[in-house]
Amino acid sequence: MFRILSALALACALAGAAAAQDKPKQDEPKVSGGERDAAQKIEKAKGTEAKLQQAAAFVKKYPQSPLRAQIADQIAREIRETTDEQAKGSLAQTFLDIFNRPAEASLVTASLLNSYINTGQTQDAITLGTKWLAEHPDDIGLHLELVSLYYSRRDVEHFADAEIECVPIDVRLRRQALQSRDVIGQAKGILMERRGISADEAFDVLRRASQSLNIKLTTVAQTLVDRRAEI
Repeated sequence: MFRILSALALACALAGAAAAQDKPKQDEPKVSGGERDAAQKIEKAKGTEAKLQQAAAFVKKYPQSPLRAQIADQIAREIRETTDEQAKGSLAQTFLDIFNRPAEASLVTASLLNSYINTGQTQDAITLGTKWLAEHPDDIGLHLELVSLYYSRRDVEHFADAEIECVPIDVRLRRQALQSRDVIGQAKGILMERRGISADEAFDVLRRASQSLNIKLTTVAQTLVDRRAEI
């Protein structure tokens, strides 16, 4: 019975997270006309950089606005979709200067880390990765990224200092990371096929379900893969 209820809870969380992406919320927050006008300027701005400039003015004037989270989420999504890794890193840094709350910072951590890794900024990647893993020790995928980075850059002189606890040179952990990445990929594929959404959107569905149920992302993904017929 417990397993059935767990599966139902997972299905509801997944469906709710996907629905939140498919259509806007019916109950809009109460905001002033000035806030709404400022938010519309952000939406109409051309390009992510221009949106960030407008967002900076918005946050400065309306720091407690109920629209703040929505704006941060929308801009963070644009940053994730930026294909130029150098530009992605710069945009993410600007985002962090504007949206400095812990929950907001986490929206672009992966984007910034990927930018560091893909543009060869090894020390910055290690520093940010260490900080993230201190707060999210179960992020096996990032463990694998740092292990790979370690082996590809170990000839760099400054990397001698990077033989740190967050880089677990462990065959079992690397195997587990590969397996976790594979099952997350399968779960994303199922959501992409059934919901008609992108890979990033599918990952957001899994992430939100994980947070809603307070269980590991890999557990959500594995349950979805195992019980795809029930969801």
